[in-house]
Amino acid sequence: MFKLKRRNISAVLLLIAVLLLLEPSAWAQGCAICRAALANSPEGRVLAGAFRRGILVLMLVPYGIFGSIGYAIFRAHRRKKNEAARDIM
Repeated sequence: MFKLKRRNISAVLLLIAVLLLLEPSAWAQGCAICRAALANSPEGRVLAGAFRRGILVLMLVPYGIFGSIGYAIFRAHRRKKNEAARDIM
């Protein structure tokens, strides 16, 4: 059973190594070409603006979730600190 776990760990580490070795600049080449094509036409500019607004909308949800979790943790920490201060007095 230990051998099976070790094989899984090795496979995950190999996958991580392969992903890290891939050239990230090759992933972004399509974006530069699309941006250049969209910037040269009037309807492309409208589409590019809508795309940028779409990205901002999609970013709101994760930031909202992480912000809410962070605020809840901060509030719980502050509440514990206040309770500990009351117990001392």
